[in-house]
Amino acid sequence: MIPVISFVGSSNSGKTTLVEQVIRILTEKGLRISLIKHDAHGFEIDHEGKDTWRHKQAGAVRVLISSPAKYAMIADGEADLGDMLYMAGDGDIDLIVIEGYKSSSLPKIEVFRESNGKKPVCIGHESLIAVATDTPESGQIKDAPMLLDINDPQAVVSFIEERILCEEKPTPFVSLVADGKKIDLNRFASFSLANTLKGYLKSLKGAEDAMEFEIKVDLRK
Repeated sequence: MIPVISFVGSSNSGKTTLVEQVIRILTEKGLRISLIKHDAHGFEIDHEGKDTWRHKQAGAVRVLISSPAKYAMIADGEADLGDMLYMAGDGDIDLIVIEGYKSSSLPKIEVFRESNGKKPVCIGHESLIAVATDTPESGQIKDAPMLLDINDPQAVVSFIEERILCEEKPTPFVSLVADGKKIDLNRFASFSLANTLKGYLKSLKGAEDAMEFEIKVDLRK
């Protein structure tokens, strides 16, 4: 599975600045990073009058735009985090960085500044692995599992490398064969399918301990 780390914290805590610094350092090390950002206040990328805005106003459920330099999709509603992870992990990605989604079970670093006047949002959560702060002596974060210096992004990167990137975990593998032709799956798709099937097998008597299995689907029926 592609490693994931989430940065959480109250507004104006410095999340975006720290995430930007961390991504820059990791990218300079040669890692390919995908970023997922959750904005509870909403955002707009299809400005009024632009073609994408006009197509959306005309009734299109989804609008996709592509150019030689970049592409994007515009759709109504809030995307499921699992879907976002699937899209972010498509390709040769070394790490997915998330800003937000404090309620998820993914490993997270909280960014906390006492001068911000707001309480921590994830102290006590099992998924919290560290707090990046400029006030380590604050009683509000005394139960943090690990304290990092918010003004030392290199230290934050080193912590991510030790805790997230260097943890060796067995990666299940899924091979897909369609009409005798092997179809390559990216790492996230392979991991997701394998664990979904593994979870289902646990509920089947006689198959709960299986380590390898085969499924065939006939789409003509």
